[in-house]
Amino acid sequence: MTQPAIAIIGAGPTGLGAGYRLKELKYSNWTVYESRPCSGGLSGSFIDSKGFTWDHGGHVLFPTYDRIRQLLRQFGDDFFHKIKRKAFIRLGQSLVPYPIQLHKEFIPKNFSGHFHKEKASPKQREKSTDNFRDWLSNSFDAHLCEIFFYPYNNKVWGYPLEKMSTSWVKNRISPQTTTQVREGWGPNKTFLYPRKGGMGAVFNTLASFFDENIEFSSRVVAVDISTKQIWLKDGTKRAFDILISTMPLNELVSMIRGEVPETVRSMADRLHWNSCVVSGAGYAHQVKDQISWVYFPEKEYPFQRVTALSSYSKDLVPRGNTKTYSSLMCETTLKGDKWPRRRSILEGIERSRLLEDVENTDSVREPVSFTQFLIPYAYPIPTLERDRILSTIHGFLKKHDIYSRGRFGGWKYEAGNMDHSLMQGMEIIDRLLLGKEERVYSGY
Repeated sequence: MTQPAIAIIGAGPTGLGAGYRLKELKYSNWTVYESRPCSGGLSGSFIDSKGFTWDHGGHVLFPTYDRIRQLLRQFGDDFFHKIKRKAFIRLGQSLVPYPIQLHKEFIPKNFSGHFHKEKASPKQREKSTDNFRDWLSNSFDAHLCEIFFYPYNNKVWGYPLEKMSTSWVKNRISPQTTTQVREGWGPNKTFLYPRKGGMGAVFNTLASFFDENIEFSSRVVAVDISTKQIWLKDGTKRAFDILISTMPLNELVSMIRGEVPETVRSMADRLHWNSCVVSGAGYAHQVKDQISWVYFPEKEYPFQRVTALSSYSKDLVPRGNTKTYSSLMCETTLKGDKWPRRRSILEGIERSRLLEDVENTDSVREPVSFTQFLIPYAYPIPTLERDRILSTIHGFLKKHDIYSRGRFGGWKYEAGNMDHSLMQGMEIIDRLLLGKEERVYSGY
């Protein structure tokens, strides 16, 4: 019996998760088409001209699924560092431990003078809310919202909070009170990071398990649903029986050739996302206190988060010399087409006081290396109408044996971490070949 041909678009976490599962099942008739010459997608890494390694955003790995833990054990005992999270919020000149709502006593006096003594009542916290901004106001003290939750989320999302749903907040935002140890809240309280090669090393290694099934530098430019073919940029066409796409869902719909209902195309146009500029600064100075990352809600900073990337692994700086070098990775949600200026990034780093003060000076220190790059798809925004949009689009795609999964293929931020994305790839294969129910990305 001939196996149906399975085509997979994208060699990021979801596409590689699907490939890994197909390899496990000894399925042979499948191919991954990757537009770039390497794997990893949004979770890739690169080395700049000065020898600093940069990830495509602030990525850490904290697997919450047994299947992912089993997969990663195949990489060997020495592949990862296990790191305890040291995360903070910068308010004025103070670093407040994360999450801020569990460490209010660390908030500096000039920020903490207006807290109400009474907490939100259980009835208020359980009140049905239609949008994310209302959820915040019902869940946290009003002053805490004003100094952190509103400004930070406005910075990171770049989208009106009152137009966002609350479907994603579970396990993403700590409640105001918790019986857990404060420093131990959240799934990323400890995380894994590769000893060498940046986060991209995870996916380069995974791809090596079945690289004979991956066609690199093969950009898909069209999907013909009438002939069930994908068209590549070089002009070749490849037939499929089942298509698993991990490209952004709106782009997939736009490249479909054949009869597509106008409602499907219009729904795809109503999906929202943001873009992020990553600014990497490599210094010949050390970072204070070996922090993991810091959140910046205040407007005076041009970024919303800074990751002390060199604290994860010495391999990320030149010659592995963290006694001399450090690297800070700054993330800025893009507003229009205006990138943050180099000078403003460096001034923000100095103002943050994250670097050791080797001299008593207010001057802006020049980094050894500075690089900026765009992440065109950073966060899929959970709008109020998102789920209705997804239901319409997936219903159409399924009729044509097309399944869209992944951070932007599935367009669910709450299921868009790396372990979620790997699981989405594995579970869609289990559904298609074994008839099992998807759990991470369900309902479609």
